Formats: sequence, structure tokens, C-alpha cells
Amino acid sequence: MNVALINPKTDIEQMRMLYDRHENLALGLLSAYLKEKTNFKIFLYDLRVDDLNIEELIEILKNNNIDVVTISVNYVTLPQSIEIAQELKINIENIKIIFGGEHVTYLDKEILNQYGNYIDFIVRGESEITTLELLNNISNNAKDYQDIKSISYIIGG
Repeated sequence: MNVALINPKTDIEQMRMLYDRHENLALGLLSAYLKEKTNFKIFLYDLRVDDLNIEELIEILKNNNIDVVTISVNYVTLPQSIEIAQELKINIENIKIIFGGEHVTYLDKEILNQYGNYIDFIVRGESEITTLELLNNISNNAKDYQDIKSISYIIGG
């Protein structure tokens, strides 16, 4: 299975200057953990560091036959995260979208109620073990995710 980990950009200029081109360490740690624990092919894209726009990202993901995308979301990246998820659902058939990060941890129900057509799962809190379990279940075509702790999703969604 091919998995992409994505750090979106922010549209808020002050936050762009603050973040500059610093990498998302959480995604780096998640990438290392998943590479150690699975045979999945893991790709890491930081739109800010890699200077990618959404159209370029979609093409890269299509060319790499990505099955699952995990997007790191915080308060200032939520708008672009939603836009990426929408474009992925339109352009890549059967792709699974996972959101993680502080913002979606606290507002998981609200975000799923508003954007559930584009988001398959939200991982709440620390993500390594939960994401590993979720990816293994997705890889095995599981139909029931209720035993996985710290995720939110729409049943039957």
C-alpha cells in the first residue's frame, strides 16, 4: 500500500513567516515509525518546504499510485487541508483521507459533520500507534473500525 503524509501550507502571511521553511517534525516521526513497522511505501510531502501547490501535489500522488493520504492539520492549515481532501476525492478514485493534528483532535465531530464527504478518518492525539493500526485495517479492507482507539469517523460514510 502507498501512503502519503502531507503538511499543507497556510494562507495567513504572518504564520508563513513564522513557520518559514521548517519541517513538520511530527510527520517526520510518523514517517520513520511507519517505515520501521510496515512494508508500506511511505511518501512525505511538505507543501511549504517542497514549495508545491495543490495541483502539483495531486499529480505527484496520482503518479505514485497513492492509496491513503494523512494530512497534518492545525488551525491555520485547515482551509488548505480541506481543499486538498476535496481535490483528492475528485481526482483519485477510492483514496482514503486521514486527518490528524491538534485542531482535528479537539473538533473532530464538528469537522466530520461539516466536511465528512472528504475525510474518511480523524486520528486524535498521538498518532503513531493509532495510524499504524488504522493503515493495517485499511490495507486488509476492514469494514469495521470500532475497535481502533482514538479515531473518529462516520459509520457507513
